[in-house]
Amino acid sequence: MSDTVPTDGNLQVLFLGTGASASAPIGSCLATREHDRADRADRADRADRNNKYDYADDDGRDPPRDPYPHWDENVVDYLAWLQQPGNAPAALGDASSGHFNPDGAFPACVPCPSCREAKSHGCPEGWKNRRGNPSIVLRKRDKSGTVRTVLVDAGKSFAAKTADFFGIWRIKELDAVIVTHKHTDAMCGIDGLREFYMAAGMRSVRLYTDAKTVVAAGCAFPHFGAASEEMQRAMIAEMLAAAETAADRERVRKMLQDPVIEWHTISDTEDTEIAGIKVSALKLHHGGKPDRPATCLGFLFDESVLYLSDLHELPDSTLLRIKTLLGDRRPALIIIDMLCPFGTAPSHLTMDGTLRTLMALNATRAITVGMGQPWTFNVYFELLHLSVSRVRHAGPFWKTDENGTPYPPRVWNSDGSEVSPEEVADLPQSAFENGSVKRHPSDVWAKHVVEQYWSRPSAQALVPDLIEWVANGGSVEPGFDGLGLSVTTNSCENLPVGQGTISGWPL
Repeated sequence: MSDTVPTDGNLQVLFLGTGASASAPIGSCLATREHDRADRADRADRADRNNKYDYADDDGRDPPRDPYPHWDENVVDYLAWLQQPGNAPAALGDASSGHFNPDGAFPACVPCPSCREAKSHGCPEGWKNRRGNPSIVLRKRDKSGTVRTVLVDAGKSFAAKTADFFGIWRIKELDAVIVTHKHTDAMCGIDGLREFYMAAGMRSVRLYTDAKTVVAAGCAFPHFGAASEEMQRAMIAEMLAAAETAADRERVRKMLQDPVIEWHTISDTEDTEIAGIKVSALKLHHGGKPDRPATCLGFLFDESVLYLSDLHELPDSTLLRIKTLLGDRRPALIIIDMLCPFGTAPSHLTMDGTLRTLMALNATRAITVGMGQPWTFNVYFELLHLSVSRVRHAGPFWKTDENGTPYPPRVWNSDGSEVSPEEVADLPQSAFENGSVKRHPSDVWAKHVVEQYWSRPSAQALVPDLIEWVANGGSVEPGFDGLGLSVTTNSCENLPVGQGTISGWPL
């Protein structure tokens, strides 16, 4: 693995997590089989009757069973679609191919497509379905030549993802940590910083967040010094009482005198510098009630990267602040929330809202995070990147080009490299039959989801503005854990595999 340390003054953006709060794959999802779905659907119906949320999607159709699009509903829809003529693959391949086979060995017998592909080493890009909680690492070489490293969010998957990637990225120290909000998918991994810093031989870490998150962290982790004085006194007394020897009591006192976390509060209108990186905080609406929305921090880093990982709405005041900060420039990169393709969710954007927000911000390149199940990376790629990029011509642009020619499927060589679209049309059928090339196991389903999305009135209403946005250089694509980018104020380039981007099955 080549050195991934930045050699220039560009800002490196390394994606530590791109999934939803649940991360992926989920253990219980991997343990579920097709015959379990009737019981699961029955429990979902009972939960629906007790659902405290009252909302419908943009087309006024029936709302999902739960406040988030429900696993059971979407997987059952997928299984029903799979049983229709022509949708099931002609050849299933082995258990690791990524195809669903209810009678096959694990993981082929797992109904959820994204969890199944995440464990299928024979599935092209299957590893991109291994998604941690949204989190990025920023790296930059400062004026003195020192490389500075800042972590943004440390959720429930923090420890596991650092074990996956930090060794390859050669990250053993953090200059600062920024936390966007008080939910567990953003701050639960704070406790793991203790072991991280002990192993690195460092005394403490500077952590920046808003006052509400400091209070929440104080309740969850009172040993880090963010708790109230009363709570700290009670904790000290309890710990000292539990210490069996004088040496134990001395260790307790030392730990409390030298907290691992140095807390710094930051407001949602503050401009500052953290570890040599310019940081402008932004207010985002993330759940709550219509008249009293919950808030979350977003950020503009180095006047080039917008980080909007958790929101259901971008306030008008925040849109104005962003435009004031950027002036006439467009952001080089926007990292933005997108939970799923359809409907609405009370605290996250779905595809309609994500596209509207990107157009309002006049984005150039956008990467989505917070992506949920059962949609696979291939489905998100076909829906977000390919179909949106094709919006420039009239007609059913998501199916055929301007000449009415259907788009070719995504095809991979046996060595895992993707065949270019220009070469796919010339491939003989024998290449598919002898296994030298293969289509993605979720290719046909991805096209079905794309058709579903663009047939909706709410999506069609976006098309005129999307045509203009794409013509002006706008693009969007799904992120994946291990992606690395190099960003300046006017450019955003992928870091080569092995030099910042981690590709394949690294574990």
